[in-house]
Amino acid sequence: MSEQLKQKKTILYVEDYDMLHTLVRDVLKSSIVVSALSGETAIDIINTHPPFDLILLGINLGKGMNGIELCSVIRSNKKYHNTPIIAITALDFDKIYDKVNNAMFTAYIPKPYKITDLLSIQSRYLEVG
Repeated sequence: MSEQLKQKKTILYVEDYDMLHTLVRDVLKSSIVVSALSGETAIDIINTHPPFDLILLGINLGKGMNGIELCSVIRSNKKYHNTPIIAITALDFDKIYDKVNNAMFTAYIPKPYKITDLLSIQSRYLEVG
């Protein structure tokens, strides 16, 4: 097996509720999960880290940039044109569909989400599992 196939996939998880970071890292332990509590921190991480294989992105990130704005910034980076970016939100998806679609998210997970939702996304987009 080549080194590239053995290497763990990387996920950037952006969420302002810090208690969820440990849960997501524990659930998605077959990947390397890097966490950010804000959009601004996520941009700093993206600019200093090798490209991520998957990005899980909260929509309501508290103060500062929201997840829709952050997704647009990430997509403007050519390294991330084809990277799966998954929106995670408790907001009514029907009300934000156009914004999420325009920001070019790949998929959407409603909150509260189930552990199986996270594992399904990981398996689908990273072929891990």
